Amino acid sequence: MGKMLTLEQQQNYYDRAQQFLLAGDYKQAEEWLQIVITSAFQHEDYPTYTAANITLLRILINSIRYDELFPILEGVSPYISRYATDAEEFSYRSTRAVFHYTAGIGTPFEDLEQLYKESKEKHFFTQIFSTGNNLLHAYYEKGDFEKGIVLANELKTLVDHSKFPDPVIPFVYYVNSFKLYYRMGNFRKAEVNLLVIEDQNFHIKVPTLESHYWFCKALVEAQHGTFKTAYHYFDKALNLMENKYYFLSELELWIQVLNLKDKVADVIYYQKIMINTLRDYVNIEESLRRTKIIEQMTTANLEERLHTDRLTNVKNRAFYEDKLLKNRLYMNYTAAIFDIDKFKAINDKYGHLIGDQALKFIASHVVKQLPKRDMDLIRYGGDEFILLFPYHKDQVHDLIVSIHESIPKKEFIIRETNEKINLQVSLGISYTNEEPATLKELFKEADKALYKAKENGRNQIQVLKFTKHSS
Repeated sequence: MGKMLTLEQQQNYYDRAQQFLLAGDYKQAEEWLQIVITSAFQHEDYPTYTAANITLLRILINSIRYDELFPILEGVSPYISRYATDAEEFSYRSTRAVFHYTAGIGTPFEDLEQLYKESKEKHFFTQIFSTGNNLLHAYYEKGDFEKGIVLANELKTLVDHSKFPDPVIPFVYYVNSFKLYYRMGNFRKAEVNLLVIEDQNFHIKVPTLESHYWFCKALVEAQHGTFKTAYHYFDKALNLMENKYYFLSELELWIQVLNLKDKVADVIYYQKIMINTLRDYVNIEESLRRTKIIEQMTTANLEERLHTDRLTNVKNRAFYEDKLLKNRLYMNYTAAIFDIDKFKAINDKYGHLIGDQALKFIASHVVKQLPKRDMDLIRYGGDEFILLFPYHKDQVHDLIVSIHESIPKKEFIIRETNEKINLQVSLGISYTNEEPATLKELFKEADKALYKAKENGRNQIQVLKFTKHSS
């Protein structure tokens, strides 16, 4: 089967993803990166696969989607030492430290301080600021404001005389500095940081972090006594936060400011919001979020996550390769391979993002047709899928035929244009009765059957029984 992208196309997609990232369009950047990650894994281009995953981690950090970090951190971990550049490896370690900090695991505070020190020693220019920003935030949340101010002043000279292609770094620096100065009662210096953000339009260039800008604006208005405007800005900031748990320190500061201004009724209102937010995430003994993360770290959950295809949410090639490595012999077993007919034409006409939608559509439809949990759908790569049935062919043949016939009957609708497409698949089946066979042997025969289905005009099923002679 053909690759989803050529290496040249893959590089073009990666370049476009970087452009979207610098423009602050994380949604588009993430979609294009997912295509690159899939393609690079197919090509066994592990340096690009590693680099793209590290970039994706950066998007999750900047989007405050900390709960999504763990499976990607674990999934790319085996590739870091061998394929990552020094700067990429450092970026990976920084992300891991931030994850540990938000999850309350290990000694992340010391790790962040060590990473900042190391970034200066190695002259990793960008990492000096990214790790410095992480440390500023940690000092603020720990209440170590004086240390935070010293670090903010240390970074300021470099920030003032540097040009950043990525506006996230200076934006986060000025927000962190604003909060530190505000907590220290230096409102003039805090407001200077806000003015720089507005002058450079950082809040417009990085819309995913816009909530922090409105929070700073609210504090300034509250300090000036213009509370009607302050409430408007703060509520805007609060509503922009999908996960309000990560806004608790800001909410706490806001309540303190209202307390100092004798806004008793409003203090009670925002305290209720804080209590409700905490109730969503904390039980009597510990944070549900941390419990969930620790559960995710169990072997079963980790394997489940590492064996799931990010695009289609079905089993992935790693799951299949893991089964191959076990080299088990199977009897009364059926394997089927299918792919979308003329999928390249769909990609060429509508683009790879629509192609991805088609893959998700097919995977979702097929999974719904599988009646038992021991029947696996695997995305092997590109538009190629594998179905594994621990049953004799006669027991599942009607089911496979039903799946094959149902796909063209269910219209695939392109979200952007509402155009309807009837997708078709070619399918090859291989099976064994009492004669034992490995999955590799069955896959080889099913692939031959699929090739035969394509040669005979597509949109059909071909079947080959495994024999030792055929292997």
